[in-house]
This record gives sequence, structure tokens and C-alpha cells, in this order.
Amino acid sequence: MTADADGCRAVKVAIVSGKGGTGKTSLAASLAALRSPIAVADADVDAANLHLLLRPTDETPTPFSGGHIALVDPEKCRGCGVCANECRFEAITLTPRATVDPLRCEGCGLCALVCPLADAPDEMPVRIVPRLSGHAYAGTAAAGPMARGELLPGGEASGKLVTLVRTLAESRAADARAEWVLIDASPGTGCPVNAALAGCGFAIIVTEPTQGALHDLERAMDLTAWFGVRAAVVINKSDIWPHMAEHICAACRSRGTEVIGHVPFDPQVPENLSRGVIPVLGDGPGAAALRRVCRTLIDRVEALASPTVTVVDHAKEE
Repeated sequence: MTADADGCRAVKVAIVSGKGGTGKTSLAASLAALRSPIAVADADVDAANLHLLLRPTDETPTPFSGGHIALVDPEKCRGCGVCANECRFEAITLTPRATVDPLRCEGCGLCALVCPLADAPDEMPVRIVPRLSGHAYAGTAAAGPMARGELLPGGEASGKLVTLVRTLAESRAADARAEWVLIDASPGTGCPVNAALAGCGFAIIVTEPTQGALHDLERAMDLTAWFGVRAAVVINKSDIWPHMAEHICAACRSRGTEVIGHVPFDPQVPENLSRGVIPVLGDGPGAAALRRVCRTLIDRVEALASPTVTVVDHAKEE
């Protein structure tokens, strides 16, 4: 295995879904439990929850700034109102000095340009400063090093925070002798998912047999193809609509994408999740199917990293 430009030798595996709620994070936690040591990045920075299952300790926070905000010094502001009149976002009010609403301010800097005191740096009341948008956390879970991100409400640049989270996980992979970096991406196909997929060697797309999930699966397959990332599909809750599951398999075959496994609906899985138990470590048909799927996925990824590894189909096990 060769090192990337960033020096990380571990194979990078992203788990994406297109649609939310398909079981992506459950699969990520299950893979981490069965394939250690492994570096894990929870890249769902808008709603990170993988840490609830993997329970990392000794987390170190790193502040993240994804945008800017205007600050007004009330001691210097003359209350002329020019900035309030020009702000198209209605983020500035006079009380009687200019006051900035942080939820409305876009950090565009127009207020600093139109302020009558802009040419007098010592008297200038307006400053455009970096805005705290969230935090990245790096810690250690039982499976290995883990990084996650949390975007604050209204925070910007989720894709950049994903990149920071990945950097933290990848930088710790070598120290932990982890051969994988497992990236749990956000649902959808937007900017944070692009940041999670870029540079990966393999992608796992988790879907379910519904019409909406099929539509989003096709978009996710388009995205992985655009990035040139080899992908495989896992159909979760595959027995809730068998006809649609067959339709999904046909759609994958038409694109040359492998359906690597089916996981049946099992009430024990959400019950285990509610107790903080990683699904693959539980009992029942859902856990058994997850173990088979995870073992097959592990073999696929190991074969990519080391072509001499023999791939075993675990579909008939247990």
C-alpha cells in the first residue's frame, strides 16, 4: 500500500447513504467493532452520533471557524445608521449604537466598507472577524483513534469541518497501526459528502427498499462514480418490501455495482441502539446478517489494499 500525498498509508473507506435513516452509522459502528485497530472519522458534522456507540475517551477539542461575523465597538460607534440601512440581511439594528444579530450576519463585510469612519483605523468601530462555527474532537475508542465534528447551529462550511475531522483521524492512523480510516459520511450528496468521499479507495452505500431511497441511491452511485471511487451496496431492512429490494438489485446490476449483502428488519437492532449496544454485537437475525455483511466488506477492502488476499463470500454463514 502506498502513502497518499498527505502521508496516510491507510485505505480510506467512506460509508454514504444518499437518504438519511438507512442504517449507515449502525454499519459504521459494526465495522469498527469487528475490524480493529481502525481509525474512525464521524463526518456527519451536522448531527454526529457515532460517538454514542464507540464512546471515545480523552477527547481534545479543536475550534473550527467556517465563516466571518461583524463586531461593532459601542464605544467607537456614532450611531449614524449607515451600516444598518445598507445591510441587506437586516443584521444590524440601532440601540442606539449599531448592534449585530449573529444569526443574521453573513460576514460579508459591507458594513465595514460603508462606515463613515472606514478611513480612520483608530476610530473604526466595525471589525470583520472569524466566527466560531463548531469544533472537531479527537479521542480514542476501543477500536482505535476516533475524530468527530460538531457544527454549531447556523454554522457554515460543513465541508471544511469534515476535512478537518478526516485530517485528525488520518494523522492518528499510523500511530495506532490502523490499516483503515473509516469515514461515516453525512446523508445526502451535498458538500459534506463530497468532502468525505474525496480521496477514498472504497465506498459503501447503505440503502433500504423504498422509492425515495432508490432515488437517493442512484444519486449516491453517480457521486461515487464521479469521484472514481469503487462502491458496493448494502440493503438494510431488505424484507420490508422485497419487490423494491429486487428493483434496487437490478438498478445496481445495470451500473455494475455489487450488492454486497442484505440485512433484514429486526426490532432487536433499534432496541440495542437505544441501550448503546453496537448492533453487530447483539443477538437476532439482524445482528447475524450484519456480521456476514461486515466480514464480506472487510474481505473486499483488504483485497483492495493487498491484492493477494482471498475474498470469501460470507452470505451463507451462521
